[in-house]
Amino acid sequence: MNYEIFITDKNDKKYNVKLTREINSKNFYLHFKNELNKEEPITKYLYIIEDIVINASDNIKEVSNFVIYKNILTGKVYARDINEFMSFVDIKKYPNIKQKFRFAKCNALGNIINGGE
Repeated sequence: MNYEIFITDKNDKKYNVKLTREINSKNFYLHFKNELNKEEPITKYLYIIEDIVINASDNIKEVSNFVIYKNILTGKVYARDINEFMSFVDIKKYPNIKQKFRFAKCNALGNIINGGE
């Protein structure tokens, strides 16, 4: 499934440009905070997509699309708004993070593939 997100720059200026990233269930993603905690196992920050929930509504303000994802180490399941899941790392809050996206696409070993797109 391809999903479009709106881009906001580091000054919170929103652009009409859209970025398309592919997201599929059963793909692996690495959370950016793995860079902050190198002494911990990478599996603590490794997730697999369980499902993508598209919730259609008559009122456009109430439409919410969610990613359901599970931590590989703990098995804990999370739900996050798809825009947030697919977003860039907040470089104002985390200026030293090299990973481009909050969740970067990776293989089962946590190696980022195709730049995390």
